[in-house]
Amino acid sequence: GHDSIEKDDLVSAEKKSKGKMEIIYALDNSGSMKGDKIGVAKKAGVALMYKAITSGDSAGLIVFGAKVQKAIPPTKDFHSLLIELTRIKTSGETDISGCIDAAVKLFGNQVKTKHLVLITDAMQTIGKTPEKEVLESISMAADMGITITVVGIGLNKEGEKLAKEIVNISNGSLYEVRSLDNLDQIVIEDYY
Repeated sequence: GHDSIEKDDLVSAEKKSKGKMEIIYALDNSGSMKGDKIGVAKKAGVALMYKAITSGDSAGLIVFGAKVQKAIPPTKDFHSLLIELTRIKTSGETDISGCIDAAVKLFGNQVKTKHLVLITDAMQTIGKTPEKEVLESISMAADMGITITVVGIGLNKEGEKLAKEIVNISNGSLYEVRSLDNLDQIVIEDYY
């Protein structure tokens, strides 16, 4: 009710940090990822994990195909993550919903920034209603405060549609990789 701004009209707020970030690198090792795709994806995982850990954050790893083959909770032990990354081989089908469910368990209920980087061709091939199962898992992850970035390698129309729905529900980002040469740069850019 006055003509000018007075000192009492100003209010300041300080944004509180949620603390350090926990990041999980989830790598699809299904048969469609064989060859150069899996090799470059491993290299990108090494770069991301090294950057996160040296920045004071924690990094985890999920390796999944038809089932989750390896699930390492966020840690600062770069060496153990590196060993597991080098052991990855491709085979079988893809179960993205199983990967998401594993990530929810690994992150737990801690009040931290939780981010999942999903490297995949986004072709869910497991389940009676594959796409529906993935979206239910994504919704559960989003409810837990987990953001998800999908780094899509060789996405077809269905894979692109599913990837867009995943990032939309989880407030994440979608990167469609056309050239494998810059995969590690994309993953590091997403981390920043």
